Amino acid sequence: MIKKFLERYIVFPANYRISLAIFLPVLILVSISLTILYASNPDSFRFGSFFGKQFIWLLISTLFFLIVQSIKPHFFYEYAYILYGFLLIFILLTYFFPSVGGSSRWIHLWGFQFQPSEVGKMIVVFTIAKYLTDLRNMKDVYKSIGLSFLLSGIPALLVFKQPDLGTALVYVFATIPMLIWRGYRFYNL
Repeated sequence: MIKKFLERYIVFPANYRISLAIFLPVLILVSISLTILYASNPDSFRFGSFFGKQFIWLLISTLFFLIVQSIKPHFFYEYAYILYGFLLIFILLTYFFPSVGGSSRWIHLWGFQFQPSEVGKMIVVFTIAKYLTDLRNMKDVYKSIGLSFLLSGIPALLVFKQPDLGTALVYVFATIPMLIWRGYRFYNL
């Protein structure tokens, strides 16, 4: 069962290709930022320093990038609703962790902070894309548009309560281009 799952959703090393058009510009910008951060603090080699934490996050995010690059796109299509459910759970979990600066946006684990609403931006896009694809032949345009905004609006309201207006707006406004790409023309409604 696990072997079938891996064969269906994972690109194995023989066929693995890193998208250099994405990876190199990000690596260059992050390297410049880390160099500036290192030069600005004489205690940069300490594990608990800001540079040390950012460097560890760079390693973690690079590993995450490589893992996501090895996942076939149809995995995100097939599991979009499950990922959406996990997103809602993780956003709700942030309310049980101590607030930082009056905001409950982070999950604190082992000295690090994780903000699920950032990963949630991709998950909301996957979910709306799946919904719009599944309902290709839906005749009720208003219902389709309303449910698309509902899918983005639920996590947006939870994120807005944290408070994080910027991310909440990204959730909602990401729906508009998706509806346009789907073929809806708002000036014809």
